[in-house]
Amino acid sequence: MSKVTQDVEQIRYTRWGTEPPEHGWYWNAVASMADLIGMALRSRGLYVVQTKEKYGRASVYLGSRDDEDAALTRIEDRKAYREVYMAALDAVPMLRSAILDGADYPRLASGEQSPEEWT
Repeated sequence: MSKVTQDVEQIRYTRWGTEPPEHGWYWNAVASMADLIGMALRSRGLYVVQTKEKYGRASVYLGSRDDEDAALTRIEDRKAYREVYMAALDAVPMLRSAILDGADYPRLASGEQSPEEWT
């Protein structure tokens, strides 16, 4: 069985209730992916505030640790963030757009930017 690599067109709606029933699988897949990414980030020690499907994106909201001003201030956290997102992209390449569009740091998540050069 071959691996699916084609990106599915991202589905977006501006008003709930206007989507056709055949798009239900997409919303469930994106919401599930957001939850899985959030769980993986939490297991790596990052503070995840919320996960959800929002406008067809897998949205994962990070918060800062106790006394830090921003999320991902430590290189270990940036490496963990990148590894989790790269694993998600490898696992479900057909949702690439939905995953990266919902990422707080898409260049880091996609591997375009390394944890060391992140600012």
